[in-house]
Order: sequence, then structure tokens, then C-alpha cells
Amino acid sequence: MRDIKKSPINKILHLYLDGFRNMPRWAKLLWLIILFKLLFMFGIMQPIFFNKTLSNKYQTNQERVEHVISDWTSH
Repeated sequence: MRDIKKSPINKILHLYLDGFRNMPRWAKLLWLIILFKLLFMFGIMQPIFFNKTLSNKYQTNQERVEHVISDWTSH
């Protein structure tokens, strides 16, 4: 490795990249599964199942809070 002074961000990036390169194959596969799962949850499921009803229906945070509280306490 060169003796060039690196920024702290660059050092951290190289730390993680070297760690990933030296992982066994099963660990890389496990990380791939985890990343795929996160992408699926936040990229596909969130827009489908968690629509923005509160932000479309109510203008302020106070109105949203009041709706949620009344909804939770009415059941």
C-alpha cells in the first residue's frame, strides 16, 4: 500500500472493503441475502403496503397526531 496520507473517510472505506474481500464465501452470500432483503422491504413493500394516507389527508403534524390518538383510543 502507498504511504499517501488518506482522509478518515477513505481509511474507513478501505477498512470495510478489505474486510469484505477477506470474508469467506458463505459470509458474502449472507450479506447478499441481507442486502436483497432490505432492498425488497424498503424498495418494493413499503410503497405498496405503507401508503401516505396521513400526509395526504391531514395538513399538519398536529392533525395527524390527533387522528392517530383518536384511532388508537377508540378501539
